[in-house]
Amino acid sequence: LYLANRFAEILAGNTIDRLDVQVVTRAGDRIWLEIRGRGYHDGDGIVEILQIARDVTERRRSEDAVKESEGLYRAILDSSPDAVVVTDMQGHIQMSSPAGLKMFGHPALDELIGRSIFEFITPEDHDRARANIAGIAVRGTDWSNRHPDEYDGVRADGAIFKVEVMGEFLRDAAGQPKGMVFDVRDISERKEAEAERSRLEAQLAQAQKMEAVGRLAGGVAHDFNNMLTVILGNAELMKRIMVASDAALPHLLE
Repeated sequence: LYLANRFAEILAGNTIDRLDVQVVTRAGDRIWLEIRGRGYHDGDGIVEILQIARDVTERRRSEDAVKESEGLYRAILDSSPDAVVVTDMQGHIQMSSPAGLKMFGHPALDELIGRSIFEFITPEDHDRARANIAGIAVRGTDWSNRHPDEYDGVRADGAIFKVEVMGEFLRDAAGQPKGMVFDVRDISERKEAEAERSRLEAQLAQAQKMEAVGRLAGGVAHDFNNMLTVILGNAELMKRIMVASDAALPHLLE
């Protein structure tokens, strides 16, 4: 029906600027043709139809590959629990994944576009963040010593939370930096778990220390009791063998 309508346009004397159609060759191959056409007519009707067709199969394949690639990357971004943020070379946000909007408490992408990434970390972290970004240029594509950087993130409502950030340059066909991409992870729960673990480990260490002190005190008391038993036994023995007139007896009885 679509082709019939376009052909009717030619019959009416209109020009078809571009029409892509898929056809089957004699060999059975499916190819794409780009067709441009125009109908010429006199007062009595169409006298001539001019059509130009060229094979655009490779172009269509390239376009389809780009669409598939875009769909793939969009699916990855939409499903990632981390925030993926793209900026220009000055750090102004150009794109954010849905997780980024949720993480920082913004309902719409328009609220982020054009804003500086430094607005989303505390001022105390700005200098360190700039130094870390400069370090990306120094390291280049060497990932052997790369590690995420931790900052205090700032949500839309002003709440502070811990984030972990990995950054890399986006490069053009010549390999020159044209922007930056950041992967941002909310590590608040992990930090809370680490703090709780440290607290429990400290409590365990204190309990073990008290247990060791208790064992030491128990050992000392046991040794003291052993010595006291020997002393009292000897004193009792001496008391039995001493005569009542012995001058040392009163001291022994004390």
